Amino acid sequence: MKSSNKLSLWSNPDYYTDEQINDAKAILLRDDMRAKEKPSSLPGQMSFYWCSTSLNYYTNITNDYQKVTRADILKYLNSYIIGKPLVAGLILSPELNKKVSAGSFFTAKAN
Repeated sequence: MKSSNKLSLWSNPDYYTDEQINDAKAILLRDDMRAKEKPSSLPGQMSFYWCSTSLNYYTNITNDYQKVTRADILKYLNSYIIGKPLVAGLILSPELNKKVSAGSFFTAKAN
């Protein structure tokens, strides 16, 4: 199955369960808590979000993750992923490349 076909499966309502969504939210929450347990890393985290988004984004991100719905995920997929141009790459040692023939997985599609 081509990678673009696999990506289209992401919009299938049965591709992931509500339990998996909740697990992902819990993982993000735990990761955020662990990151904030190290005071030495806080300036780097804050400056990253301040430069790339805003401090409000940084302080609200954990709560906002918890509000994501299945409809939000589908909207994102349809806006940016499903049916959109994509680039794929793979870094392999020459020896492994000989074994798996990775080039056969990536072919240019004529428009």
